[in-house]
Parts: sequence; C-alpha cells; structure tokens
Amino acid sequence: MGMGRVRSTLFRLHRWLGVRLVPFFAALFLSGTVLVFSDELEAAFHPRAWVGSAPEAGARASFGTLFAQLEAAFPGATVFVMERQPQPWLGDRSHLTTATGERIVVWSDPASGTVLDSAPARGLRAMLRAFHDSFLLPGRWPFVLVSASSVLLLLSVASGLVTYRRFWKGLFRPPPRHLGERGRQGGLHRLLGLWSSVFLLIIGSTGLFFMATGLGFRGQEPAPAPASPRLEARPAVLDGARIDAALERARKALPDFEIKVVVLPGRARDGITLAGHPAGGSILAGETTLSLDPLTLEILGVVHPADRQGNARIRALMNALHFGEWGGQWGRALWALLGLTASWLLLSGARVQAARSAPCSRGWLAPFLRGLGALRWVYLLAAAGALALALIRFGPL
Repeated sequence: MGMGRVRSTLFRLHRWLGVRLVPFFAALFLSGTVLVFSDELEAAFHPRAWVGSAPEAGARASFGTLFAQLEAAFPGATVFVMERQPQPWLGDRSHLTTATGERIVVWSDPASGTVLDSAPARGLRAMLRAFHDSFLLPGRWPFVLVSASSVLLLLSVASGLVTYRRFWKGLFRPPPRHLGERGRQGGLHRLLGLWSSVFLLIIGSTGLFFMATGLGFRGQEPAPAPASPRLEARPAVLDGARIDAALERARKALPDFEIKVVVLPGRARDGITLAGHPAGGSILAGETTLSLDPLTLEILGVVHPADRQGNARIRALMNALHFGEWGGQWGRALWALLGLTASWLLLSGARVQAARSAPCSRGWLAPFLRGLGALRWVYLLAAAGALALALIRFGPL
C-alpha cells in the first residue's frame, strides 16, 4: 500500500470519526474549558469569597486559627479538609459536614481566618466535574469509558496530521477566501487543528492515564503507621492549638515543607495528614505528605514524591498537564484558550461536512444533523438523560 493510499484511508477515517463525534467531544471540550476555572466557578455566586489578593506567607492565618474560626461559625460541624487557596484572589477553602449532615465548602479570609461565605459541596462545580468525567453517570465504568475516548481523540489528531501534507508549513497559512464556504471552513479547520494539535495530544495522553487509574492501575505509595488506639474518630484534644502544634512538629522534621493541605482524621486509627511541597519545589514532581498521631504528635510516616511507584509517581504531572496547572495562572489561561480553539475546530469541521453534503444550503446546522442519521437521536436522548441525572443528583429532585 502506497503512501497516497494510506493518506486516503486515514482521511476517510478522520472524516468518519469527526462527523460522528463532534457533539461528544464538544461537550467534553467545553466542560473541560469551564472547569479550568473551577475555583472561580465555585465562588462565582459568592462575592464575599473573593479577597482581592493573598497576604504574604508570614501574615497568613495558621491552620489552627482557620479550624477554630470554622468551629465557632458552624457549631457541631466536622471539619475534614482545610487547604490554602491556590488562586490568590479567593479565600482559603475548607470542607465540612454540618451538624445536620450537609456537606459544605467554606471560604475563609487568608489573613485573619474569619469565615467569609459557604456553599453546598454538591454545587455547579461538582455537577460540571461529574459531567466532564462520566456524563453524570455514577460508578467506575462510565468514567473509564469516557476516558477511553482519548483513543479516538488521539486517532483523530494523528490521522489529521498525516493526511495534511507538510502540515508544519501551514501554521500561519490563512484560510482561502476564494474557494467558497467549504474551502474557507476547510482552511480554518486545518489551521485550528495545527494550533491545537499539541494541546489535544496532551489531553488525549493524560486521558489514557486516567483510564488506567479507573481500571485499577493506581500505583503504590507507602502507607503511614496507624495512630495510637482511641475510641472516637476525632479525639477531644484536637483543637486549633493542637493542629498548630502538629504543624510545628512537621516543620521541625521537614524544615522546607510548605504545607498546603491539612486532612483531619475521619476514623479511629487515622492520623492528621499534611500535604505540600518543598520550598521552591515544582508541583509537577508531586506532593510530599506527612502523617502525625493526633494524641501524641508522633510522626507516623512521610511520603516523598520519589517514594511512589507506578502510576502514583506521575499522577501529579498528569493532573497538572490535563488541567493546565503546570504553568500557574498563565498555564490555566493558555489551556482555556486552547480549549476554546479545540471547540472552534469541531465547529469548523461540522461546517465543512455541512457544506459538502448541502453546498446550496444557507445554514449549516440542519445539514450537519441530517448527516448524523440515526445517531442524532442517540445524542438527543443522551442530552435528555444528562439533564435528568443533573436534576436527580444535584438539583431539587
């Protein structure tokens, strides 16, 4: 088989996949683009959660102060996680279960620790994340199947690059204007495909990693020793002062340890788990975790990035690449821009197909939907099912 025939076969495959998967990947690209700003999305309807700018490291309220303020603001609540907000314009974030059993997210002033606002944990951010991960379907297998679509994404990108001869010469080639709608949209499709190809290859590759974790390939990391025996999951001595003492003990053991997250015990043999990075360390290498006994403040175990094996060693890298966290705020902005570019790529491909199937039509949506055949009804039923699941899992139902 000659190279020309290979390109022809791959082009037919590229077109066949593209036409049928445009709605599917559009839903994933758009939801993923929005989720790049998931922290801001969670606080969008809570103006008091916005603080303008984060204080200097030495002026931040301690985790013990955060804990004391949370307990004072929500009597009878159980605080599980407290974390430094990675976005400097938002308050620090904690996860609680109230005395009535409701799970909530709480924002605190990073300078004073006072509570700014709260919201249900199962809000818009959680719904969009569930939609992006598994189209709101519960269980492990929907997540695995959605992640497995990365194979189709990688195949589409690779086939497009192979069929576009000398594609590297088209990086700055504007779409032709003299070839009509089909030629103009085809040129735009090729241009957007080149600009977003590296981004799509990264998203597809990290998607395969998530599929592997969903199948059970999670790697290994050392587990901390169990805490000293106690009857209750949350010992009575665990208060703000105790938490600050635990953090001071951790800093003496690891002087360059910048603690970002505190996870409090939820079972009788659990310790206090601290997570963070060495001073000046990269998030791409993974976090360091340290566990302490809440009664004795004895260190139960320390896990450095190099201590992890298999998938666990590259989990932080895969997350950072997939969600744009690799470059801080600029990385998130670039990933959002490329996510929109990829969505526009799908739109231009749909318009090329519509112009090919109905060259005299003034619109493109109706011809494209007709080209889907019976599959358009599958997508319609899937959209109705997703709406129903959203109401059941996250709405008033």
